[in-house]
Amino acid sequence: MDGIKIKISTIFEWIIILCCILMLGYTLLPEKDYIGYYAARIIVAMLSIVSAVVTVAITPRNSAFRRIIQFLNRYIVPYSLFISIMFLYSLVAYQYEIGDLYKIVLPYSFVYLAYPITYVFYQQNSMSKLMMKVSFLVIGILALKMISWYFYNYQGIVIFERLLFEYDKWFRNGLQRVNAGYLVGIVAVFLFVRGNLGVKRVYYFGIVAYIIFFLMYVSAYRFQVIVTCFACAVVYYFYQGKNLKVFFRRVLLFFLLIALFISEPVQDLIASFAVSQSDIGYSTLVRVMNIQHYCELMIDRVAVFGLGFIAKDNSASLALMSYNGGEIFWLEDVGIFGGFFRFGLFSLFLYGYPFWQAIALCKALRKNNRLDLRPIAFGITAYMIISCLALNMFDGQRAFDVPFYMAILAYLKYSVYEHTSSQSNFRVFAMEDAL
Repeated sequence: MDGIKIKISTIFEWIIILCCILMLGYTLLPEKDYIGYYAARIIVAMLSIVSAVVTVAITPRNSAFRRIIQFLNRYIVPYSLFISIMFLYSLVAYQYEIGDLYKIVLPYSFVYLAYPITYVFYQQNSMSKLMMKVSFLVIGILALKMISWYFYNYQGIVIFERLLFEYDKWFRNGLQRVNAGYLVGIVAVFLFVRGNLGVKRVYYFGIVAYIIFFLMYVSAYRFQVIVTCFACAVVYYFYQGKNLKVFFRRVLLFFLLIALFISEPVQDLIASFAVSQSDIGYSTLVRVMNIQHYCELMIDRVAVFGLGFIAKDNSASLALMSYNGGEIFWLEDVGIFGGFFRFGLFSLFLYGYPFWQAIALCKALRKNNRLDLRPIAFGITAYMIISCLALNMFDGQRAFDVPFYMAILAYLKYSVYEHTSSQSNFRVFAMEDAL
C-alpha cells in the first residue's frame, strides 16, 4: 500500500510540474505554436479536475489526510456551485456560445489542483521538495523573459517573440513590458523564508532581490513591487529566533522600512499613483472611473449576484464594458472590485473564506508553539490578501496561484491542529531542506 501511495504522489508531482510548465509560458519559447493558449489551459483544467477526483477517491475515510480533504471541500464545493450558477446566468443573459463561455471560465478550474498539491505535501511530509521544483521553473521563465526584454528594448533584437509579446504591445516609459506571470509572489515568499533558515542565505536572498528587480523594471508593476517587499518584510518580522535577536531584527527592520519609505525611488513610485502625473497617474484615474462605471451598472440592473462573466468577445457583454464609444473598462484593472462586480454577494464567500481562514491560521500560530510555521503563514497571507486588492487572484493572469494558496493554507492548518513539535516529525521547512 505504501508503494502505491508513493507512486501516486510521484504521478501527481509530475502532473503539477507539467501544469506549471504549460501555465508559466514555456510553450511560448518555440517560434511555432505547438500548443495553443486555450489548449494549454484546457489541459491544465482537465488534469486539475481528474487529479482532484483521484485524490479524493484514494483517500481512506480514516486517514489523517482526510482532514485536509475536508478543509478543501468546505471551500471548493460551494465555490463550484457558485461558479456553475454564474456560468448558467451568463449563458442565458448574454447568449454565449458554450464553447466561448467555457474559455472564459477555464481559469476557475485551476483551483482543483489544490487536492494533488496537498497530497504531495502530505506524502513528502514537507512543502519544500515540490515548491523548490516549482520555484526553479518560475525563476527559469523569469530569466528567459528578462533576456527577451533586454535584447528587444536595448539591442533592437527580438528573442522569444511569442513570450515577449504574450500580451501584445505593452509599453511603459518607452519600454516593452513583460508580465512576470504566475506564482511569482508565492515563490518570493517561499524563497525568502528559506533564506532566513541561514543555509545559502545570500543565494536565496539574491534570487528574491532578482524577482523584485524584475517586477520593478521588466514588468513595471508598481503595486506588485510594494506588496512583494511588504510580504518579505512580514516574513522577516516573524522569523523564529532568540528573544534578543528577534528584538534587534525587528528594530532593524523598522528603521530599514523608514529609510526605504523616505528614499527618492520609493517617493517617486508613490507619486506615480497620483492622478496629476499625466503619464502614469492617469491609470489611477481610469481605475476610479472603472469602479464608478460598474457600480452604476450593478445598481441599475439590481445585480445582487453580480454581472456574471462578461468579455469583449461577446457583443451583449461588450456593451456593458464600453464607454466613450470604443473604450473598454476591464474588470481585471480594479482587483478585488472586479470580483465583486462579477459575482456580487457570492464574492463574499469566494474571497472571504480563504482570507478568513488565512487570518485564523495566523491567529492560531500566535498562540501555538509552532514558531517555525509563522513566517511562511504570515508571508503568504499578507501577499494573498494585499495583492488581491489590485491584482484579483481569480483573473486569468493570476488564477493559477489559487490552488497553491489553498494547498498551503490547508497543509499549514493541518500542521497546527493535528501536530505538535514534540509529537510529530511533521515539518514544512527544516534545516536539512535548505540545500
